[in-house]
Amino acid sequence: MLDNMYDRHNSRPDGPRRPKHRSRPHQLADRFHTREHTTLLGVWAHPDDEAYLSAALMHRVRKAGGRVVVATATLGEAGLDSLSPDQVAVLRHQELQDALAVLDVRDLHIFGYPDGGCPDVDHGEGVERVEALIRDVRPDFIVTFGPDGITGHPDHAAVSRWTIEAWRRVGHGELLLATTTDAFRIEKDSVHEQLGVSIPQSVPDGDVALRVTPNLAERARKRDALDAHHSQTAPFAELLGYSAFHDWFVDECFRTPTPDDLEWAAHAETAGLAT
Repeated sequence: MLDNMYDRHNSRPDGPRRPKHRSRPHQLADRFHTREHTTLLGVWAHPDDEAYLSAALMHRVRKAGGRVVVATATLGEAGLDSLSPDQVAVLRHQELQDALAVLDVRDLHIFGYPDGGCPDVDHGEGVERVEALIRDVRPDFIVTFGPDGITGHPDHAAVSRWTIEAWRRVGHGELLLATTTDAFRIEKDSVHEQLGVSIPQSVPDGDVALRVTPNLAERARKRDALDAHHSQTAPFAELLGYSAFHDWFVDECFRTPTPDDLEWAAHAETAGLAT
């Protein structure tokens, strides 16, 4: 998630501003502790997005006997300057597999788009890739970025757009958009300043539809999953200190899509995206 991040001085990505209407309340957390064999699909842009934003949730679903499927649009080959892009892709693919293995997740799909190139992918093609995956997996829940992409990264926003529109077309399962809270932005502002990270949007606690607060076992698994992405996470752990780094994205928060989100995703041509 941190590779190729837009820094905090970049402008807000194109997309809806803070949702105008509060998401309807959901009591979802208990469903991921049951043995209902929930199927969870995560659609992300780069290796490590899934660990920062959903590692505890994925482990919780697997622990309860459910199925987890992860898709990544790219292999993050632009995320390391010391190796060639092909070498980085191989390394980060292995890191992703190792991170998912920590969480007992084996079902991985790679779209193979170039890192940094998702906004240039034909919008219809991107939507069709996600749509086909939803129809094949038939997930109960889909998790992905909101239009802000958490960090404003254009790849994140493109993947969000594809996934929201694909979900709208298929009409299967419940879509949950990764988000941060206003309290998180305030509490972690010094961390973001130190890392040069931009978190352009957040929501009030009342707009959070699902908050996963890891227990000790889940937190350990999330720590190990993030550590598996060593090429990306080790420099930040060294900069912040190991404990502070792993205290950063502890809780995993999700909101439900708003009408504005659906409209934004359905009108790619208004954003200057490839169509």
